[in-house]
Amino acid sequence: MSRDGQVLTPVDLDQVRREVADLEARGVAALAVCFLHSYKNPAHERAVKDLVRREFPHFAVSLSSEVVPELREYERGTTTTANAYVQLLIDRYVARLEEALTERGFRGRFYLMQSSGGMASPRMAREFPVKSHRVWSRSKKICLYRLT
Repeated sequence: MSRDGQVLTPVDLDQVRREVADLEARGVAALAVCFLHSYKNPAHERAVKDLVRREFPHFAVSLSSEVVPELREYERGTTTTANAYVQLLIDRYVARLEEALTERGFRGRFYLMQSSGGMASPRMAREFPVKSHRVWSRSKKICLYRLT
């Protein structure tokens, strides 16, 4: 991908398939995908995610073009790696929280606080846990909002 988002070399999905199969054999459960200039054109990252979702559905996949869609590969790469690292853990945590709320009769919608001060739906918190990590690491409190 060029810096303008033009495809210079197509992504080799056969190679991706082989690499992911090797990672699977090693016990890896989450992938962070960070390609140069994907903030301009995320097509290659999306193609990798589509392949992994289709052929290795148990993997958690984080794309830098979705987690931090901006210039600066180091920042995008490290943040995307952190997101992939905690994604399965947070997914299980939020699932347990949803289950506990249902068991206790909670019928509303709830949101989790993000480190920016905003709120995230459970689905967004599961997909992008790195956006909430500072809040969760410093606070045990979760605010539930009943929306009627």
